[in-house]
Amino acid sequence: MSGKTEGSIFFYPSLRGLVLGFVIASFLISIIAFTANANPLAFNKDSALFPLLPESSPPEAEIIIDGPIGKPSQYGLDQLLRALQMKGASLRKGESLQTAHSANILLVGTLNGSSLIKELKGDGKLELAEVREALAVKRVRKDDKNILIVAGSDDRGLMYALLELAQQVKALEKEEDWFTSVNEVSERPCVPVRGIMVLLHNADCEREWYYSKVYWEDYFGMLAADRWNSINLVFSHQTPYLSPMYAFHVNVEQYPQVKARGLTEEQRKKNLEMLRYISSLAEDRGIDFTLGIWQQIAWESKTQFQKQESMVTGLTRKNMTDYTYLALSKLLKECPGISAIQLRVNHESGLDFEEQTPLFRDAVYRAAQECGRPILIDVRTVGLLRETIEEAVNSGLPARLNLKYWGEHMVFPYHPTRLMWTYSYGDWLKYPHRYSVIYQVWTLGSHRLLLWGNPDFVRRFAPTTKFEDGVGFEICAPLSQKGYMNVPGAWRIFRYKEREYYQWEFERYWSFYRLFGRLTYNPAAGDELWLRELRQRFGKDAAPEVASAYRQASRVLSLIMGSVISNYNMYIWPEKDMGGLLNYYLHLLPYDRCRISSFLEYVNDYVEGNSSAKLTPEEAASRLETVAAECEQAIARAEASLSSADKEFWATKMDFLILTGMARYHAQKMRAAYRLGFYYRLGDLSLLKDAIANAQKGLELWKKLSSVAEEIYYPNLVFGPSSVGHWKDNIVFVENDLSQLQYQEELFRLVQNFDYGFDFGPRAFTNVITAYSPIYTNYYTIEQRFQGVFPHSFYNSQQGYGWVEAEDLRAEQLPRVPGSVWNASNLDNLNFPPQALLGDFVQGNKPAVFRLDLPEGHYQATLLITDRSPAPADHGPMSISVVERFDDRPIIVDKVVRKGEMLVKRFNFNMVGSRFSTFRLKLSASPGADYILNALTITRIEPHIAHLPLRRAIPGKDLHLLATVTLPRKVVEPHKDSLSIAYGTTSTVEPPEKIEQVTLHYSVDKGKSYRSVEMQGDDMIYSAIIPDSEVQQGEIRYYLEATDSIGQSVRLPKTSEAKPYFIIKVNNDRSLPVVIHTPVKECNPGEPLEIRAKVTDNSSIARVLLYYRPTRQTMEYSIVPMHLKGDEYSATIPGEAISAEFDLMYYIEAVDANGNGVFYPNPDFEQPYIVVKVRR
Repeated sequence: MSGKTEGSIFFYPSLRGLVLGFVIASFLISIIAFTANANPLAFNKDSALFPLLPESSPPEAEIIIDGPIGKPSQYGLDQLLRALQMKGASLRKGESLQTAHSANILLVGTLNGSSLIKELKGDGKLELAEVREALAVKRVRKDDKNILIVAGSDDRGLMYALLELAQQVKALEKEEDWFTSVNEVSERPCVPVRGIMVLLHNADCEREWYYSKVYWEDYFGMLAADRWNSINLVFSHQTPYLSPMYAFHVNVEQYPQVKARGLTEEQRKKNLEMLRYISSLAEDRGIDFTLGIWQQIAWESKTQFQKQESMVTGLTRKNMTDYTYLALSKLLKECPGISAIQLRVNHESGLDFEEQTPLFRDAVYRAAQECGRPILIDVRTVGLLRETIEEAVNSGLPARLNLKYWGEHMVFPYHPTRLMWTYSYGDWLKYPHRYSVIYQVWTLGSHRLLLWGNPDFVRRFAPTTKFEDGVGFEICAPLSQKGYMNVPGAWRIFRYKEREYYQWEFERYWSFYRLFGRLTYNPAAGDELWLRELRQRFGKDAAPEVASAYRQASRVLSLIMGSVISNYNMYIWPEKDMGGLLNYYLHLLPYDRCRISSFLEYVNDYVEGNSSAKLTPEEAASRLETVAAECEQAIARAEASLSSADKEFWATKMDFLILTGMARYHAQKMRAAYRLGFYYRLGDLSLLKDAIANAQKGLELWKKLSSVAEEIYYPNLVFGPSSVGHWKDNIVFVENDLSQLQYQEELFRLVQNFDYGFDFGPRAFTNVITAYSPIYTNYYTIEQRFQGVFPHSFYNSQQGYGWVEAEDLRAEQLPRVPGSVWNASNLDNLNFPPQALLGDFVQGNKPAVFRLDLPEGHYQATLLITDRSPAPADHGPMSISVVERFDDRPIIVDKVVRKGEMLVKRFNFNMVGSRFSTFRLKLSASPGADYILNALTITRIEPHIAHLPLRRAIPGKDLHLLATVTLPRKVVEPHKDSLSIAYGTTSTVEPPEKIEQVTLHYSVDKGKSYRSVEMQGDDMIYSAIIPDSEVQQGEIRYYLEATDSIGQSVRLPKTSEAKPYFIIKVNNDRSLPVVIHTPVKECNPGEPLEIRAKVTDNSSIARVLLYYRPTRQTMEYSIVPMHLKGDEYSATIPGEAISAEFDLMYYIEAVDANGNGVFYPNPDFEQPYIVVKVRR
C-alpha cells in the first residue's frame, strides 16, 4: 500500500485493501448504487463491491453505459467509481435517457459502440476526434437532462477519459459538487506510440517487485492514468543475466539439454506465469506489451567486448537457431498478451554479422509468423544489416526500426543537429522504406536515480518524436539500471528505510511518468495535470514553488551534458560523475557541437577575435549558476510555506540540492577548463591562478553535495557498467584536478614562458581508448605548451629539430590510463596520468645529439632531469654539453642524479649570424652508466608578455587589464665567456637582471593619441586600470610594453603585426540579430533551392551563414555565406545536394558586428533546424 494519502491521484488501492475499505466506507460516506441487472459487458463482478442504493433514495446522478466497453474502459470506470465513492457521491445505474429518473446523467461509451454518443457527435454537441485514443468530457442538455458525456473514440480513449475524470474528482475540494465542477475536455493523441522501457538486471533487487501482482497492478494503473500505451520489458542488456531469456521461461522438448543454471522447474513455471500475467495485465490496461530480447547467446569475445559466463547450458551456435525458433514459438503461445518483439542485433546480441540475418529470419520471424496473431518486429538499428530488416518486412509482419534519440542520454528536446551516426538516426531515414520508425530515449546513461520533471521539455520533445514520419518514442524508466550485472544483494535506493514515503520505488518518480505520458499525448495540456498532484502532495501554497524547483533542477543535466560529454555511451553517469579529469575534460567536445562551443574552440576563437552564435563555456557556466540559484530559491520558498515536516519534500529537496550542487560545481569546472586552455595557449599566469581558484571552489562544492547525497542514498549504488559507488568516491578525482593545476603553477615557476619547449619521452600512443575519447588520450604524456620528442624523432629541416645521433636512445612507455579514470567514473584501476613533463624521459648509454635550428639572438636554455617514474632509480654519471664549432662546451659534467632528485640547469648562449644557426645538445654517460633527459626550454633573453586581450566592455565601468611578464633568470657562470656557447662566438652583453617597467598604452580616439599607464607588478602578474571616465561608447585600442634593466623593450602585439594593437568594443549592445524567415516546406529533387531571410540588428550584420545537409547523420553540413539582396540575405542550395532519397534540413546563423550571434531556428525555444520534404 502506498505511503501517500488516499486523496492522492496516484493512489491505486489493491483488491485486498478495497474490501476492507468498503466495509469502513459504507458506514462513513454516501454510497453508490447500481441496478441489479447490470450489463455484463459494462460492469464486471467486482462492481458488486459498491452497495446498492435503495430505490427510494434520490441519487446525485445516474450512470448510463451505452454500448459494450472492453477491459481497459472497465478499469477506467472502476477507478472513477472508486473516486466517487471516496468523494461520498451517490450514483445509480440507469438503462437509458428515457427511463432515467435523475436530472443528471453520466453517459459513458465509445464512438463506435454507442449510438447515443455517435448521435450527439453528429448533432455537433460533442467534439470527439475520429482517431485512435481520442477522448472527450462534455456537458450537454438533451431531453431535459443534464448530461455529462465521458466518451472515447475507442476503448483506450474511453479509459483515458474515465481516468481523467477520476483524477479530477480526487482533486476536488470536499464541498465541491463533482458533477458540475469537473472540467470539459476534448483531446486526441499527438504522439501515437508513448512507450516506457523496463530493463531487468538483478535477481535480488527485482525479487520483491517482479513477482508481485500488486506491484504490476499499481504500475500499470499509473501508466494507464498517465496515458502510456506501450511497455517494453527488456531481458539481457549487455550482461549474462537471464540471457537468453527463453530457458528461464520454457522447456523445449527437442533440446532437453538447454537449461538455465540452477533454475528449478517450479521457478521456471513461476517465471512463465509472471510473464503471462504481466503481458495480459498490460493488455487489460490498454498498454501494448513488447518483449525485449536483446541477447540470443552468451558473448564469446569473438566480436564482443568480453567473454560472458553463460547462465544457460546446452545452447551452442550450432543449435541456437532451431532452439530459438522452438522456444520463442512456445513462449508466444503461452503469453498471448505479447504483441511485439524488440531485437538487439549487433554484436551485443551475442551474434556475429554472418549469423544475424539467418537467425532472425529462420527463428524469430518464423516463430512470430506462425503464432496466429500479428506480432510487431521492432529492430534496433545499431549494427543492423539491411537484409535483416528487409527479411522482417518480407515476412509480412509489421516491422519497425528503433533509432536512438540522443546517444545514450537524455539531453535536449530535439534530435541532435550533429552526432555520431550510430547514436542517432544515421542514414536509416532513406526513402522509400517499408518500415515505420520509432525513437528510443536512452536515459540509461543520464537520468537514472534523481527526480525529474520539466513540462516545457516534454512539450518541445513530443512533436520531435514524429520527425521524418516517426510514430513515437520509448524511454527508459527511472532506476532501469539498478543492480546492473546482477551484483548480489538486495538494496533500496534510500539509505534509511524510514525516509521512504512510498511502497514501490517507481512511485517516487510520478512526475517523470506523469509529464512524459500526458504531455506527449497532448502537449497543449496545461500545467494543471501536474499541479493538482503537487497540491495533493505538498499543499496548495508549496505546490507552485515545488513545480518551479522541479523545472529548474531538471535543466541541470541537459546543460552539463550538452556543453561537454566524455562518452555517448552509458558508461558515464552525469548525475554522479564529475565530468572527467581536467586536462581530459578540456579536450572534450559538446554533445551539441553545432550549438555549443567546445573549450578549445572557444579559446581559439576568442584569441583570434572570431565570434559565432554558439553558446560559450562561460555562458553555459552562467546558465548553470542561474538555474541553481532559481531552484534553491524556489526550494526555500516552498519549505517556508509547509506547515509540517514532510518526507517527500525532504527527499525532493535533497535531490534538487544534489543537482544544484552539480550545476555550481560544473560551472566552476567549466571556468577552470577554459581558463586553463587560455593559459596553455597564451602563458598568462593570471589565468592559471583563476583556474586554481575555480578548482578550489569546485572541490568545496563537491564535498558539500557529496555530504547531501550521503545523507539520502544507499552507500554502494550500482547503476551501470562503470557506475558504482557514491558521490564522495569522486572526491579523489576532484582533488586531482586541483593538484594538476597546482603542478602547472609549479612548472610555470620553474620554466616560465619560453620560445621553444621540448618534452623528451616515449612515443605517443597510437590509438585512442574508445571512439569517443579525444585525441588527447593519445598524447597526454606530452606536456601542454611543449613539443614531444621521442627516441625516433630524427631531425629534418622542415620541422627544424630532432636527433642527429641516437644509437641506443630509448624511453619506457608508461602504463595507459584507463578510460574509467579519464572519465572519473569509479575507483577501479585507479591509475592517474603522470606529470607529463617530469614523469618520463629519454634514456641512453651511448652519446646522442639533439639539434635545434634557431634564429640569431641571445638565449637561455633550461634542462630538467629527474626520475619520477613508477620505479625510480639513480642515473649517471652523465654529462651534457653544447657542440660548438671547435669543441664541446660542458654544461653538466659526470653528474649522478639520484632517484627523486630534480636537477635544473640553466645556461645562456648566443646565436650570431645565419652561419651559426644550429644549436646542438650532446648527451653522454660514463661507461656502464646511463643518462636521462626530461625537458629542454629555449628562451630569448628579453621580456616575455603573456596577455588575454579584452574584446568587449560596457561603457562607464573601469577596465582591469592583467598580463604576465617574465624574464629569464639570472645565471651565474664561472667564466665570462660561458655567456656564449655558439660555435665559439663570445658575447660581452650583460643579460638583464629584472623587468624595469611594464606600460599600458591606450587610445580612445582610434589611435590618434595614446595615454600611458604604468602597470603594477605582483609575482610576475602586472595590472592596470582604464578608468570608467575613459570607457565610453566606441572602441579602445591598446598595447602593452615591457622594458628590462638593460633597456630592451618588447611590445604586445608586435609592431610587425597587421594591427599592432588590441581593440576593445565599448557598447551596451547585447541584443541578438533578428532573423525573419518563412521556412521552406517542400522542394524538388535535383533542383536548386534558394533560401532567403531578412536579418536585422541594432548595429550591423557581420555575416549570415546557411548550413544544410540531407536528413542523415552520416554527412557533415555544407556551409555557404548568405549575401544581401535588396533587404534579404540569400543563398542557394545546389540541386545536386537535394536527392529524393532523403529530405533536406537547414538552419541559419547570423552574427553582428559586436559579436552577438543567433541561430535560426533558436535551439533554446524550438527544434534548431528546418526539415524540407523532398517531393518524390
